Amino acid sequence: MLIAEDLLLLLTDDASGRLLVPGDQADAALGGANLVELTLLGKVDLSGPGDTGKPGSILVRDPSPPATTCWARHCRPCSSTRAVSRPL
Repeated sequence: MLIAEDLLLLLTDDASGRLLVPGDQADAALGGANLVELTLLGKVDLSGPGDTGKPGSILVRDPSPPATTCWARHCRPCSSTRAVSRPL
């Protein structure tokens, strides 16, 4: 099971199926969980001093589709390793 799936189960009331936190907080938490999962898979990383772009930007390190079936369904291969977001 993916980290985001586990987190969603924790954020959801078992009886009603409703979120236990505001939706925008759940969205941010689930996005972060997906980013952690992709980092653990070696797909993305933060740029450092030797990388292009500003330090702290998210870089695609491995553009190949993830082996996990769930990730493969939702990820499109990336064609570059340039920074794809702004630093935090």
